[in-house]
Amino acid sequence: MKTPERIDLDVKQLDALLKRVKELLPPEDYELIKAMADTIYLLSQCVDNKAASIRRLLRMLFGATTEKTGKTIILPKNWTVV
Repeated sequence: MKTPERIDLDVKQLDALLKRVKELLPPEDYELIKAMADTIYLLSQCVDNKAASIRRLLRMLFGATTEKTGKTIILPKNWTVV
């Protein structure tokens, strides 16, 4: 199974999509599609929140990344950074 393409929808777009689908599907199918869409939205929010928490934790532990070492340390011409 290949990795699906990520599609970013806001809440208004998702509601509009569900409204269009509701008219085309039997009620039990619509409820299933709505539950799947709600679950995907919830999981997406959790992933975004987790990523923000990890970035915040890294900043607390190591400070903000402001300069690169290669730009702050001058090495002799015959030295290389590995």
